[in-house]
Amino acid sequence: MRRFIDAYSVANTVRMSRTRNRKSSALLVEGSKDVRVFRNVVDENACELVSAEGKDNATGALNLLRRSNHKGVLVVLDSDFLRIDGQQVIDPDVLTTDLHDLEAMLLSSPAIDKLLREYDLSLHVFGPNLAELLARSAMPLGYLRLASLRSNLRLDFKDLDFEKFVRKNPVTLDTAQLIRDLLTRNQHCRASEQDLVNLVAKVAHPSHDCWQVSCGHDMTSLLAELLSDKLNREIPAYTVERQLRLSYHPVDFASTRLCAAIKAWEDQNPPYSILVRA
Repeated sequence: MRRFIDAYSVANTVRMSRTRNRKSSALLVEGSKDVRVFRNVVDENACELVSAEGKDNATGALNLLRRSNHKGVLVVLDSDFLRIDGQQVIDPDVLTTDLHDLEAMLLSSPAIDKLLREYDLSLHVFGPNLAELLARSAMPLGYLRLASLRSNLRLDFKDLDFEKFVRKNPVTLDTAQLIRDLLTRNQHCRASEQDLVNLVAKVAHPSHDCWQVSCGHDMTSLLAELLSDKLNREIPAYTVERQLRLSYHPVDFASTRLCAAIKAWEDQNPPYSILVRA
C-alpha cells in the first residue's frame, strides 16, 4: 500500500480530518513507526497524526495544503545528514530530529535502560554507556550511507546480515566484511571494495558527532546482535525497536530540542496545538 501514497493522498487525509474538526492541527511524520512514537506525546483529540511514508510526501503535502489555505500543519522529519553537511531547514513549519533520526533519539534516552532491565541485564553489561557505544560503533555504516548519497551510488542497505560483520570483544564493525556484504547485495554497484573504502575516508572526519552520523536502525540492529549473543537466543531488531518505543516516556521527550521547537511552533500558530498538555 505504501507505493500508492503520495503528497496528494497525504494532503487529502488532512483535509478529511478538517471536515471532522475544523480547528484540528496536523502533524506529518515520515513513517508509521514515527507515528507510534509520537502517539506517546501528541494530543490526538486536537491533532491529526499522519504517516506521509517519506520526506518528499510530507513536504509536498505541506505545500499543497498551504496553497489551499490550510493552516496548522507541522512536519517533523529525520535530520539524517543535514548537520553533517552543514545544512539546516529554514521552513517554519518543518522541524527535524535532534539526532540522526527518531530511533537515535530513543536510544539516547532512558528507554534503553528500561530495555536492558526487561531482559534482566545489568545496565553496564556492555560497558558504562551503551548508547554511546552503539552510536560510535555504527559510524562506519553511517559513513557508507553518506558516501552512497554523496556519490549517488544508490546502495540498498536493507537486510544486511549484522552477524557477519559485528565483532563483540571489543564491540566494533568489521568494515571490510561489511563492505563485502553490502556489495554482494548491490550487484548493480560498479564501485569496488577499495572504492568504497576511499569514499568513506573522504566523508569521515574526527569532528563529526557520532549521533549525527549513525542511523538509528543500524544501532538497533547492532544492539539486537549484542543482545542475541548475550542471551544466547535470537532477538530481532524489530523487537528491539518496538521495546524502545514502548519504553519511551513523555518525560524523555520533554527534555529534547524537538519538543521545545514544537512548543514554539504552537505559540506562533494559535489556536492549533500538537502536544498533550501536562
